[in-house]
Amino acid sequence: MDAAKRLMRVFKQDMVVLDTDGDSIVWRVQKLDLGKGLSLVPHNEANTAARINAKTLRFKTIRSSGLINAKARRVYVDEIGNMRDPGPPV
Repeated sequence: MDAAKRLMRVFKQDMVVLDTDGDSIVWRVQKLDLGKGLSLVPHNEANTAARINAKTLRFKTIRSSGLINAKARRVYVDEIGNMRDPGPPV
């Protein structure tokens, strides 16, 4: 049996980048769920908690296999909006 490997450590409100179809898209972690995975919303959306409850905002739910396939990584954004991206995992 293979040992589990940590993909990344994320918390609510963290920013992650997913590479899909050659594009790198920035998402914000809205909710963490062991059974369903991460619930992500676009980083430029406002008032997401109320809009998810009202069913007016679509969000992306992704599990660990999807994170691996999308080369997900946590990015860091400072107070003035500069983003530091460590690059896709190798």
